Amino acid sequence: MIELSVVIAIMAILTGIAAIGFNQVTKNAQGAACSTNLQKIETATMSYWTLYGTPGDDATWLNGIQTNLDGKVINTDVKCPAGGSYTIAPRPAAGVSPSNPTCSIYSNSSDQADLTAAGLHYLK
Repeated sequence: MIELSVVIAIMAILTGIAAIGFNQVTKNAQGAACSTNLQKIETATMSYWTLYGTPGDDATWLNGIQTNLDGKVINTDVKCPAGGSYTIAPRPAAGVSPSNPTCSIYSNSSDQADLTAAGLHYLK
């Protein structure tokens, strides 16, 4: 009976260790996907800005960026895998470079440290 309870205790400890590792791997994978999405949005933003500057109003600006994302709508078609939302800065003034997009989850310092440790350096 003692042997059985020792085996059960060891299995419980190993399960706990595996769960912790799985959570970190999941978080790193979501961060990698989020980083990739932010890079796509930034590329679309810079492409639109390079071609057209800052025409029209904020709605025109957002529509132009989404057109460069092959018509995908930000936060509908291009989503944060962790459930966050992406933010694009409003249309910049003429001659001013647009700001980088941000994520509501993977744009804080503790998450950045985790992602940097995992080799993901895009998120600022």
